[in-house]
Amino acid sequence: MRIFDVIKLAFKNLFRRKARTVLTLLGITVGAVSVIIMISIGLGLDESKKELLSQFTSLEKIEVYRRWDYDDSTGQSSVGAVLNDAAVAAFKKIKNVKAVTPTMYLGSARLVSGKKVLMWSQIRAIDPEAMKYFEEFENLKFGTLLPVVDEDEKTFDIVLGYNVPYSFYNPKKKGDQESIWNEWYSGEGEDPRELRIDPQKDQIKLTFNMEYGEAPNIDLSLESTEVVPMKRTKFYNLNVVGYLDFDPDYTTNDYIYISIDD
Repeated sequence: MRIFDVIKLAFKNLFRRKARTVLTLLGITVGAVSVIIMISIGLGLDESKKELLSQFTSLEKIEVYRRWDYDDSTGQSSVGAVLNDAAVAAFKKIKNVKAVTPTMYLGSARLVSGKKVLMWSQIRAIDPEAMKYFEEFENLKFGTLLPVVDEDEKTFDIVLGYNVPYSFYNPKKKGDQESIWNEWYSGEGEDPRELRIDPQKDQIKLTFNMEYGEAPNIDLSLESTEVVPMKRTKFYNLNVVGYLDFDPDYTTNDYIYISIDD
């Protein structure tokens, strides 16, 4: 039997049972469409959940903190698992982990540029080698990320968050600090604030004297003539290697990043 005869016989039988043929085609169509719709709804709900979660946090970054155990009977707390070099090495061995960095916060420090000081010196020390793997460091207004090898031992390389150059003030200028409190930028349009320092040109130093630049607080009500000499302030030279663009998630805007090896 020729192929033409087979096709002719098939169409002849289909038209012989028209009602059965229509119902069969209708069942196949409805079944296929139903499967496609169910798969589409499932994929849509999955993407919707991911998009919703990504608005609050990164889906690829996990922050691990030290565990503290609390004893209700004694009211005492104790350190559980310790985050050290061995823990960092163990995290790096986990499958599909691209990068791991320990993070240290340096709070008791002040940045100085000329006569101006930084209102909030929020310094984070991280691993320069892992920096390139984190999405919050992808957008730079200029410069580069922290170098893996620091070639100049006399200075410390830093990367500035977007708001840092806008947060310097002159402590001897009346109302200068208060003016920063009233300034805000949401990331939409051009930033209307005054750039307090030029991160590409102005020299920035770091000191651990938190009172540097501030007027001495002298209590004239005390009946004492003792004069306490001012301590000499030690400075550390900083080198701005990069300046981050505005972060809509506000993860990096107010931070100064430095190598944890420094």
